Amino acid sequence: MTVSSHRNVLKLLTLGLIFHVVFIASVFDCYFTSPVVHGILPRRAGSGEAKRVVLIHQLLNQQFLSGDGLRADLLFGVDAFSFTPSSPKIVAPYLRDIIQTRGAFGLSHTRVPTESRPGHGWKTNPVHFDSIFNQSSHTFSFGSPDILPMFAQGATPGKVDTWSYDEEDEDFTKDATALDTWEYMNNIQVVDRIVQQTEELFSNFYHDEETSFVFTAHHGMSRISNHGDGDPDNTRTPLIARGRGIRGPFPDIIPSSHDEYSRLWQLDDFLRRDVEQADLAALMAALLGINYPVNSVGILPDADPTRPGYLLPREGESALARLALANAESISEHYRIKHAFEPLEATQDGKPSRVSWLFKIEYLIKTTELIKVTLQGLRYLETVAYLGWSAYASLSIFPLPASSVSDRQCTVVRLTTATMLAIFWALFAAERAPWTFYVYVTFPCYFWQQFALRGVPIVVQQFKSSDRRGHFIGKVVLHLIIIVIVLQCMVVH
Repeated sequence: MTVSSHRNVLKLLTLGLIFHVVFIASVFDCYFTSPVVHGILPRRAGSGEAKRVVLIHQLLNQQFLSGDGLRADLLFGVDAFSFTPSSPKIVAPYLRDIIQTRGAFGLSHTRVPTESRPGHGWKTNPVHFDSIFNQSSHTFSFGSPDILPMFAQGATPGKVDTWSYDEEDEDFTKDATALDTWEYMNNIQVVDRIVQQTEELFSNFYHDEETSFVFTAHHGMSRISNHGDGDPDNTRTPLIARGRGIRGPFPDIIPSSHDEYSRLWQLDDFLRRDVEQADLAALMAALLGINYPVNSVGILPDADPTRPGYLLPREGESALARLALANAESISEHYRIKHAFEPLEATQDGKPSRVSWLFKIEYLIKTTELIKVTLQGLRYLETVAYLGWSAYASLSIFPLPASSVSDRQCTVVRLTTATMLAIFWALFAAERAPWTFYVYVTFPCYFWQQFALRGVPIVVQQFKSSDRRGHFIGKVVLHLIIIVIVLQCMVVH
């Protein structure tokens, strides 16, 4: 091997190592950047429908084991535990009766990680965030010592009271499979009775019909008794709501709201209205008539006029429009803070119709999509970078003969690369992006510039001079496959 070849290999390995280290770090910009921003102006969610909201957020525990998580199919299903001797046909009869006679239901889709941690910490969230509990006049919370401090910390002092069992009673060292099928089924039955007793307790104490009840779970559980990843059994949780301000059961629509997953529940006659878990904050804020939590990106289920939601407001459609408008403005505040966005001014008469409001809502909600597009763009940039790395590495894996690229062509390629890099850097500067973004975009620009100068001319030249162009194309494709395999093996090892 010549000195030049040694230098090329050393350059390839060194550059490859730096490139992969940098783009491994990009994972944190894509997936582990806190969405919490400060300085957001709160928006009030109407005048409210209920005096109080009871959130029953389910954790299944076996004597404080870490076997928590309630799957939607095992709660809603008929004969869901048929493989267990003496199991009832309906495991949660009271909750099912709510669905069929006086409430609304669906799935609450959680996000990864399916763990009880809204930020990056386990015990507490390192970044203070607003919540529905902080916006309420007062919150009385009962539950796990790992969870409650997350919402009490950073809240207005004295607004969130917590009661939890002793932390020493938890045992996370036991085998997760200890929560066997019988215990899991029994715990669902216990929860069903707790829901009934809670409703009776509030009714007997307040002697009114001004309470809303929301039942859900923070995540599900996989078939091997764990959670944390994006397994559908972990992300699909039940949602049942009833009480003041909440509609009763609706008949199913056409096309049906059910799929193969829910047809086994034998609830096909009733509308299934799915939401994202983050949407529950907006729903509860609307029920209470309080500010939408300033850090919430949840969308009120009733903001979509094409589908029934969960609310039954006293003022009807006009109330839903006002709630949706406030929700859209609340979400747009996130973009305004990060990108100096100014929302549209209200109409001159101050009382636009629901149709005109919906146009404004649609415009405002689209602005929040830019935040998602930014992250999608970063992931797309990763893909382009890795493809560029593959193309650049191919120049060393399969050395090509010298190409006859004119000075003019070199100038055009380099000028084009510099222009694209300058545009990206200018955009990043305008958006006040982290310095790492500048590095991320530099790599693919360099890789593709080198391939355009050294690889493309040779490929084009050989393609034009080849008598069997089909054979030549097949050969190029085969080379690309070999390159990808080699690079993947380098990454694996």
